[in-house]
Amino acid sequence: MRDSARIPAVLAAIHNVWKRNPDLRLAQLIVTAASQSGRSVECPELFSLGDEDLIRGLSNYDHRPLPPSRPKEEHPNDRFWSGDHIDGITLTLNQHVRFIQGEHAGREGFVISLEALTPEPTFRVERMDDGFDVVIPQSWLQAVE
Repeated sequence: MRDSARIPAVLAAIHNVWKRNPDLRLAQLIVTAASQSGRSVECPELFSLGDEDLIRGLSNYDHRPLPPSRPKEEHPNDRFWSGDHIDGITLTLNQHVRFIQGEHAGREGFVISLEALTPEPTFRVERMDDGFDVVIPQSWLQAVE
């Protein structure tokens, strides 16, 4: 069985991109993302599928009851996305930042998620020049005014 912990990361990535591109249908977003992965992907039927069709298909997909849920473990990103204050966090969601250390020093990007609180707050940042995401400790970032 695949690791179910991957699901929140995939949904968060979809959420981030779709929020910045609200005119895309979900199927368009998935096909476009798959083609951006570097793999050859051709899905013309899927590309033109409407959101309503996907919702209907998902609702008909599986009527088995879900397994009992485990107690929810709060991830720091949940609080970060909601804008809650978190001790030790100096950056905010979608904040424009400059890389001040490491291999990306001098480049700029936007904070898209909080990955970890310990040993140091660590963020996922989308680089402006190429759109790739990197995971960087807070001490390597500086807010751009």
